[in-house]
Amino acid sequence: MRATGASRDRPGGERRLRLGADPGRPAEHRHQRFGSSHRGRGRTNRQGYVLPEGTDAENALRWAHETVFEDELRTFTTPGYLDGRVYALYKGIPALVHGPISEAIHGYDERVDIESVRRITKSIALFIAQWCGLTEVS
Repeated sequence: MRATGASRDRPGGERRLRLGADPGRPAEHRHQRFGSSHRGRGRTNRQGYVLPEGTDAENALRWAHETVFEDELRTFTTPGYLDGRVYALYKGIPALVHGPISEAIHGYDERVDIESVRRITKSIALFIAQWCGLTEVS
C-alpha cells in the first residue's frame, strides 16, 4: 500500500506500508479500521484463509512427501496471496499448496531447485494415487 502525506521525517513524501491481519480475523475488520482513512493503491478487504492442521489430506501429503524426500514435511504460513485460498473461500474446496524449494518467489529473479521440482512431481503423483486411488487399465 502506498500512502502520501506529510510526516515529521518526510514532509509531503510518500510511504510504503504493509498491513497484515491475524489469521481468523475477517478482512472486513481490517477494512473498517484502515480502509476509509488510509487511501492508497493497496487493498484491505481481502479475506485470508487458514487450513486446519492435521486434516486427512495433509496427512496423505505428509506421507507422500516423506516417502519421496526421506525428510519431514515442513509447513509455514505465508502472508502472501496463494491460489489455494480462492478454492477454499469461494468454492468451499479445502486446498493445500505444495511446491519445490524456491528463492525470491514472485520476484524478478525467482528461481527453483530443479531436483526438488522432480521430487515434488513424484510426491504429488504419490499423493494423488494415495488420495484418489488407482484403477488398473487394461
